[in-house]
Amino acid sequence: MRKKMIVAACGVAIAVGFSACDKKEPGYSFSETVNFGTYNIVAAEGEAPYVAPVRYQYNNHVDIGAQTQTMEMFINDMKVNKDDKVSFKTMALPYKSGSIRIGESEYACIFMSGSDVTGNEKTSVKDFDCLLTYAAYMPSAEIPGYPVSVPKNDKITDPVRQREYYTVMSYKLDDKWSVRTFWPDVTFKGTTTTSYPGMDKPFTSDKIEYRVVLDLKKEGAPKADVFLINACFAPNMPKLKLALRGLPVTFNENGYVIEVTDVNPEQIEGEDFTENRGFPFDRFSMTFDAEKCSADIEYKVKKVFDGKFNGNYILMLEEGAEQK
Repeated sequence: MRKKMIVAACGVAIAVGFSACDKKEPGYSFSETVNFGTYNIVAAEGEAPYVAPVRYQYNNHVDIGAQTQTMEMFINDMKVNKDDKVSFKTMALPYKSGSIRIGESEYACIFMSGSDVTGNEKTSVKDFDCLLTYAAYMPSAEIPGYPVSVPKNDKITDPVRQREYYTVMSYKLDDKWSVRTFWPDVTFKGTTTTSYPGMDKPFTSDKIEYRVVLDLKKEGAPKADVFLINACFAPNMPKLKLALRGLPVTFNENGYVIEVTDVNPEQIEGEDFTENRGFPFDRFSMTFDAEKCSADIEYKVKKVFDGKFNGNYILMLEEGAEQK
């Protein structure tokens, strides 16, 4: 499914993350190869989804005279399961570059797509969408012991160029494997609606944030720590910072699902995590869509409060929408 993105077409502008270019003479061209880290979900019929960190590489080419900017994406020895690897390269694709505003800051982004972008005859790459962006939401509050993890290259000493784009990519490989990317530490912002018996109308809030941190490094099944920042279930309730930790994660073709029942959250105050038995979660479920960068969350608290949330961790612009 094509993302409904609109980014400012900037002619020959190079977005942050690639080298800047200010030469204007006719015929001048510029090329650079860079690579950005992310995580793959590779799924095929009859196989369990394969999840692994990867680094995609990009050949960026700008021709000032021709007023064009194109990019090839390639990767070598990418694992699609425990036993098989593939290498491939796309054709040179025109891309759009621009910036998106969150608050007082602007964040660079690049977008390219194609129905068939196969660059060689050995491996086909179809239904390709790729968004490279810095426009990711950050949590409004710190969680002790959980520094925010962002894409970066620790081998680069220049702090300006150490930070990398978030990669939001999806494609079909050899008409067999569906590939989607994700990042394991993200904060979702959107609208939470809470209802409970006897209320005149549902309580809605756009201040409640949901930070999800996946643990993909330990042996065994993956786990998730979910943090509710500014948690509030009723109009006059004080805002809390709650943690649901060690939750089971199940990956699928589209992303992942987190489900748990009968768990007491931990309340975070200062540096301390304290079990809060006053607000037990009878159930908590979350469905993450990697392609849409979105989460649907539902929960029931204290057998009274029913909460529903929908939001994103990447700022997505709909067709025709104004930049924020």
